[in-house]
Amino acid sequence: MIILLLTVLYVTAAFTLTIYASSQLILLILYWRHRRAPALAPPTTVFPCVVVQLPVYNEPHVIARLIDAAARLDYPADRLTIQILDDSNDATTQIASGKVSEWSARGVHIEHIRRDNRVGYKAGALAYGLTLTDADFAAVFDADFTPQSDFLRAMIPTLLEDETVACVQARWGHMNPFENALTLMQTIALDGHFVVEQIARAQAGLFANFNGSGGIWRIAAVTAAGGWRDVTLTEDLDLSYRVQLNGGRIAYRPDVIVAAELPATMPAYKQQQARWARGGTQVMRLLLPTVLRARVSPLRKFMAAMHPKIYGGDAPVSISGTSDHDFARAAHTAAAADRGAARFAIERARRVRHCATDFIRPQSARAVSRLGAPFAWAARAGRARHGVIMEQYARRTARLDQRAR
Repeated sequence: MIILLLTVLYVTAAFTLTIYASSQLILLILYWRHRRAPALAPPTTVFPCVVVQLPVYNEPHVIARLIDAAARLDYPADRLTIQILDDSNDATTQIASGKVSEWSARGVHIEHIRRDNRVGYKAGALAYGLTLTDADFAAVFDADFTPQSDFLRAMIPTLLEDETVACVQARWGHMNPFENALTLMQTIALDGHFVVEQIARAQAGLFANFNGSGGIWRIAAVTAAGGWRDVTLTEDLDLSYRVQLNGGRIAYRPDVIVAAELPATMPAYKQQQARWARGGTQVMRLLLPTVLRARVSPLRKFMAAMHPKIYGGDAPVSISGTSDHDFARAAHTAAAADRGAARFAIERARRVRHCATDFIRPQSARAVSRLGAPFAWAARAGRARHGVIMEQYARRTARLDQRAR
C-alpha cells in the first residue's frame, strides 16, 4: 500500500513538473520565432503630460541618486511632474527634502509627498500619487533604479502609437553584475527573463507583466482596471493581469535598458525572492478563476496560469553544492589583489558556466528531465558567455594589479 501511494505521488509530481516545463519549452519556441526586434514607433512631436512616481521607504543610500536621475529626464518641463512618494521614517526623508529644494530651484516640477500612514505600502503610495495628478501617463521607478535621460522620449511613442497599449515595460540592466558570485547569478537569471520570456510573451500576444519598475502606465487603463491594490505582495503582477483581462495590452521594449542595483547579500536576495514567490502564488489564487473564464485562447490561458509560478522558481536553491558561506567567500574576489584570489575568481566563473543549467526553471534542470533539455541547452549556450566574461574580468584585474605593483 505504501509503495502504491509513493508511486502515485511520484507520478503526480512528475506529471506536474512536465506540465510546468512544457510552458518553458513553449516560451523558448515562441522566443525563437519572435526573436528579431519589432518595428519601433517613430519619434513623436507630441508630448503628453507624464508623472514620474518614485515610491521609497527607508532608502537613504540610494534616494539621492534616484532623484537626480529622475530630474535629468529629457522631457518638456511643463509636461513633466516628479512625485517622491516617501513613506520613510529615517534619514531618507531629510535627504529627499534637500534634493527637492535643489531641483525645484532649477525649475524642475518635483513634489515630496508624505502620507500619514503606510496603508497599502507601495501599492497604496502609487494609488495615492495618482489622485494628486491629472497626467495621462505614469512612469514608475523603484529606489534602486537609475533611468537614462532619454527614457521617456524613447518609451512614450509606443503608448501613443497604439491606444490598446496600457503599459510599456523596459528591460532591466544591472549596475553591479560582477560585484560577487551572487550578483552574477542574478544577472544570468534576470537576463533569461527579460531576454527570452518577456520578448516571447509580448510578441506572441500572451499575458505579459509590468515588472514593478522601469515602465510607463496609461493612467486611464489603470483606473479602468480598478487601480493599484494591496491584496498581494506583487501588486505589479496583479494589476498587469487585471488590465489585460480588461482588454489592455502590455508592450515590451528590450532596446530600452534601465539600470538597477542587484542585491549583493544573501539575506537581501532571499527576502526579495520570497516576496516574489509568495506574491506570484497570491496572484494565481486570486485571478486564476477569472483567467480560466476569460474569452481568450487555450494557449493564453495555459501560459497565464503558469506565469505567476515562475517567480517561485527564480531562486537558485542548489548550485552545485554552493552554500551561503560560499557566496560570502566569493564576494569581491574578482577585484582581489593577489594571484591566488584571481585564480579563485576564475575557477568560480567556470563553475558558474558549467552549472548554468541548474538555474533554468523549475529550480533544477534535472527536475524537468528530457522535456526540459532543449531549454537547458539554450540556457547553457547563452549563459556560457557570462562565465567567459567573468574569466576575462578576473584576468584583467590581476594584470592591472601587477602593473600597479
